[in-house]
Amino acid sequence: MGGFDAVKDYLAEDFVMGKLAAERGDGVILSSYVIEHLIGAQPFAANMRIACDGTAARGVRAHGGYVGQVFTNPLPAALLLCAVKPEWWPVLGVAALARAAAGWATAGHVLHDPLTRRLWWLTPLQDIASFLVWMAGFFGNTIVWRGRKYYLLRDGRFELMP
Repeated sequence: MGGFDAVKDYLAEDFVMGKLAAERGDGVILSSYVIEHLIGAQPFAANMRIACDGTAARGVRAHGGYVGQVFTNPLPAALLLCAVKPEWWPVLGVAALARAAAGWATAGHVLHDPLTRRLWWLTPLQDIASFLVWMAGFFGNTIVWRGRKYYLLRDGRFELMP
C-alpha cells in the first residue's frame, strides 16, 4: 500500500489505510475487539477544545463521512423537523427514545461502560453537542494539532501553516 509514507500527510489516516487496502483488493474488516481510548477521558474543556478546533469534524468531512451523521445522530434532524412542522412532535419523542436506547445498549451490553450505562439518558444531549460540532466542521479548513496549525486540503491531506 506504500507504507506509512503513503498516509503520513492525511488527517484520519486510519480511513485512508482502509481505503488503500480496499483499492488493492485486500479487503477491510472491522475488529470484534473493543479498543479503549482517551477520547472523553480528559476534562470537558479539553474535549471541547479538540472538538471545536475542527480536527475531528473536518477529518470526517474530508473523507465523505458527513452523510452518515444523519443516521447516527437523528435527534437534531427530528428537532429541525419539529421546528418546521410542530405537529410532528411524536417523531422527536421516538428519535430521542431510540437514541437513548441505542446509547444504553451500546454502553451497557457491548462496551460494559458503567459511567455511560448510568448516564445513558444524556445521549440526546450528546447528539445535540455532536450536531453543533458537525456544523462547525463545515466552516474553515484549518486544524490545530499539538499546538501547530495546519491547512486541510480538499483530498484530506494537510500542510503545516507558516
